[in-house]
Amino acid sequence: GQGKKLATLSGVAALQNGSAMSDVAAMQNQKAANVGEQPQATETVTLTVGDSTGNKLRKSSVRKDAILGNRTYADFRLKSNPLANGEKGVWESSMFSQVNELSTIIDKISSEEKVDADLTRAIVHMETSRGWYDSLLNSAGINRTVRPMNVHVSYWSELGFDRNELQDPENNIRAGLQIIKGLQKQMPTANVEEIATLYNNLGAEEVSDYGARVGRIYREKPWK
Repeated sequence: GQGKKLATLSGVAALQNGSAMSDVAAMQNQKAANVGEQPQATETVTLTVGDSTGNKLRKSSVRKDAILGNRTYADFRLKSNPLANGEKGVWESSMFSQVNELSTIIDKISSEEKVDADLTRAIVHMETSRGWYDSLLNSAGINRTVRPMNVHVSYWSELGFDRNELQDPENNIRAGLQIIKGLQKQMPTANVEEIATLYNNLGAEEVSDYGARVGRIYREKPWK
């Protein structure tokens, strides 16, 4: 698990030792501040899987806003999943991996963005060795995501890259690493499996097969 985070926030829901400021208390404090009144004491509620506050903070749209800096906090916690399958998938073919041909760019952008280059390689390997089947869509410019990091063009448009720019591997990798940096900022103790799970699906509730597979690729380094 990613452990507990400490955060001191004003006017937003914040996780602190497993508890969160309720949205109601936050709005009351903001209203009081607007009219010059004394803010009310903060009410804390315990976040548990399945409760309404936790569910709201775990929504993919809320998590996305936190990554983009549009809100201060979202709940990125994932449940462990011992059944997550990290085995090589039926669609996966290392012959399509672009890790080695992009190695110099991966090292350069990973260094600039301060992300582990082998984590970048693991995701590039995963996406390019499994994503080859939509090559015709990519050539026609009608696929929703663009490799090597399989960035969703419209969903992540706020990163500042359009489709044509994402066709450039350097821009593509930088966009992917900005997402990963945002995840790591919100989850400073997260492991590779957790980061990869949410990179693939921001709405995930538990570690996925995708996350488990990227974790295994990261450890085995098949590009060597």
